[in-house]
Amino acid sequence: MAIISIRNAEVTRTFYNGKGAGLKETFKLRNGEEGVKYYSAFFDEEHGLSEGDRGNFSGLLGTKVSEYTDKQGETRQGVDITLNSARYEAGDGGAPVDDDDTPF
Repeated sequence: MAIISIRNAEVTRTFYNGKGAGLKETFKLRNGEEGVKYYSAFFDEEHGLSEGDRGNFSGLLGTKVSEYTDKQGETRQGVDITLNSARYEAGDGGAPVDDDDTPF
């Protein structure tokens, strides 16, 4: 199974009795604009995270094709990306954490 690692992501919501979290990753596109990716993370135990927390997340990659309706009312398909058996390392002031000791 593939392992995914997300650096300096922000917690956007918590769910699933404290074992799930929505994550937002921001990055700079080639044209200089800001890009955003969203993920869902599922932990084996309660994570204790709050909305607005930042840090590094890793876990087993899971994907699912989903359908949604865009602003023009057209049905589109997307891919939901999940981190299963997720792990969290707190960031320091929003800076990525040095994860040389992390197993993945």
